Amino acid sequence: MKKYKDFKYDILDNGTVEITAYNGTATELEIPDKIGGYTVTTIGYSAFFNCGKLESITIPESVTNIGDYAFADCTNLENVSIPDSVTSIGVLAFHRCPAKI
Repeated sequence: MKKYKDFKYDILDNGTVEITAYNGTATELEIPDKIGGYTVTTIGYSAFFNCGKLESITIPESVTNIGDYAFADCTNLENVSIPDSVTSIGVLAFHRCPAKI
């Protein structure tokens, strides 16, 4: 697992990035489309689980997959921008979030 700012991530076998965790305290967050020169394509299992301060998030066009429980228990997350590029949203990805997805 590698770190970039407040993100933890893995480089997948196909040469893209999966965000595996976020440890920041931002209320508004824009996920980067590239980390370390690699394209971010996946938001992993529970990556943003219980990020209570997060109110708004923008997911880049590069992302195609949002994992199970990715944003679960983000109890203040009201605004989520999901691009058309996302073709898979996992089980309970936005469980207990006030956002209207």
